[in-house]
Amino acid sequence: ADDERVMATRQPYMGIEDHEPPGCQRLFVEVIKTPIVDLAGHVTGIQGIFSDVTGREAAAQALRESEAGLATIFRASPFAISINTVEGRLIEVNERYCEFFGYQREELVGRTIPELKLWAKPEDRVAVIQRLLQAGAVRDLEARYCRKSGEVRDVLISMELIDLAGESEPVLIAMFTDITERKQAERRMATLATLGQQLASAHTAGEAGEIIVGIADG
Repeated sequence: ADDERVMATRQPYMGIEDHEPPGCQRLFVEVIKTPIVDLAGHVTGIQGIFSDVTGREAAAQALRESEAGLATIFRASPFAISINTVEGRLIEVNERYCEFFGYQREELVGRTIPELKLWAKPEDRVAVIQRLLQAGAVRDLEARYCRKSGEVRDVLISMELIDLAGESEPVLIAMFTDITERKQAERRMATLATLGQQLASAHTAGEAGEIIVGIADG
């Protein structure tokens, strides 16, 4: 069929053919066919070039499978993950990221983190990005993010610079988890520790009462 098409259209054909001879491994062959034209302008035959590209096709298939696996991990991860430019333009986000901030994916992708005011303190992001550009990665940094509702949450974040097809400069992949409850517990424990120390130094019930009232008001 390819031969007939080349002869009828006088156009070259190029493609990858899949062959699995009996008892042999599967082969991928790159085929290039061009018409042979005589001096009178008649197509008299076809010439073909065949190249074994099994290794190349196997590598490409492995890459596709790897990318598919990474995409599954990205979507299903219990961590909130984003891919964005250094300036903050969001390229991709996973479902957990959307849930955390309270946005739909369409409300995030293409917009910038500063525009959306996702960091409770924008200057903190500037400092983290400067550190990222110097080191190439940051690990387990505490930050505070602002949800769509205005609620501020504590997070533990890691970032790394990566190369991404279609982007002229390295982009960063950021992953974080919500540690708000842990931070609240730590603050309560610190308050109780302070209260215990102060009560131990009280000499009268009145002093102890004043300490408790002061802690409660604080």
